[in-house]
Amino acid sequence: MEDYRPKDVTEKVKETLRDPQASDKYNRPRRRIFLGIRGLIKVKTSGFKISAKYQDGTVFELDLTNNPRIVEKTQVNMIARIIESLKRPERSMHVKELAQWIDESFKEKGFKAFSNPVPPDLAAVAGIDVAWTLNRLYNASFYQE
Repeated sequence: MEDYRPKDVTEKVKETLRDPQASDKYNRPRRRIFLGIRGLIKVKTSGFKISAKYQDGTVFELDLTNNPRIVEKTQVNMIARIIESLKRPERSMHVKELAQWIDESFKEKGFKAFSNPVPPDLAAVAGIDVAWTLNRLYNASFYQE
């Protein structure tokens, strides 16, 4: 955007990337590593909202209606289950690796990867949607390298 008008910079970017010293002009974004969720006690859902309760007494509500990929309340229920299982992960993971791990866990074990027994009110979600939610969640801990 330039002066609130869209501007196509594709050719300028391609030209910059052809330059051998482009790496001097552009720094790639640092990779984010997910460490867990500090102080998370409980996660509940209500419609398209996730409500998280923390040890310090904070109750944080996150509305997922702005995510165009979340179309069913049962997906919100699944994201809540996954978040509950990630509050203290076995190891830290890059966000991309975390999303892939969630997708692979679904392929290998299905819903039992995150909930056993499996209630009837769950629907499959992509790992990227869980990462999208974690990026907006209170006290989700990330480190940049």
